[in-house]
Amino acid sequence: PLRPIWELHLRDTIINQGGDGFYYMTGSSGDNIWDITSGIELWRSQDLKKWDYLGLVWSFVKDATWEKNARYVWAPEIHYVRGNYYFAYCVSGGQGGGTGILKSSTGKPEGPYVYALASGQRVGGGIDATLFEDDDGSVYFASGGAGSIRKMLPDMSGFDGPAHSITFEKPADGSWTRNNIAQEGASLFKHTGIYYLGGAGFYQGRYSSVVAMSTNIFGPYTNWHEAVPCGG
Repeated sequence: PLRPIWELHLRDTIINQGGDGFYYMTGSSGDNIWDITSGIELWRSQDLKKWDYLGLVWSFVKDATWEKNARYVWAPEIHYVRGNYYFAYCVSGGQGGGTGILKSSTGKPEGPYVYALASGQRVGGGIDATLFEDDDGSVYFASGGAGSIRKMLPDMSGFDGPAHSITFEKPADGSWTRNNIAQEGASLFKHTGIYYLGGAGFYQGRYSSVVAMSTNIFGPYTNWHEAVPCGG
C-alpha cells in the first residue's frame, strides 16, 4: 500500500540516480511556490525509503545572477550527465523569468552550483526545463511543452547549433489541438531505441501525462497518446 514517507511540501518531484549510486530528489519546494521560494533544495537516499536532507544547494540570496529579480524556482531537475551534476530549472515571478542550467563546481551533488552556460544568459522564456543524455553521451535540452530540442556542446557550456522544432502526428480524432506535444513539464527518455518525448497537459478534462514516440530524437514523432491519465 502507498504510505507517505514524511510531511513535506514538494511539487514537481523528480528522483534521479547519481554517479555514486545514491538517489537524489528535488522539486518545487516551499509552503507557497506561487509566491516565493528560497531556491533549490536537495535530498539523498540509498534505498528510496530513508532520505537525508542535503540543504539549500542554490539560493536566490547567495547565488542568483540573471535570476535575481525573480521570486521562485519551479520544477528543478537534478541530472548526472557527462560525469557531473547539473540542474535544469526555471524561475518566474517578480521581474524575471526563464529557464537555465546549473553545474556543480566541485563535482559533488551538493554543489556549490554555478551557471553552466558561458553566455551567462538564460536559455529563454518558459518553464519546466529538462536534460537527457543519449547512449553516445550527447546531451539534449528541452523545456515547456516540448516544442523544441537543443543539443548541448560536449562541455555543456552552450548549445551545438539552433533549436530543432518538433513536429508530431496529432490524434486523428482531433482530441489534441495544441501545436506542441505537451502543455508543460517537458520530459524525454529512451527505451529500446525509441525516444519518448512528452510532458503534462489538459486532455479531455484530465490533467495527464502525454507522450509521442520516434526513432530519431529530433522527430518527427508519432503515436501521440495519453500515457498516464490524471498523471500530469
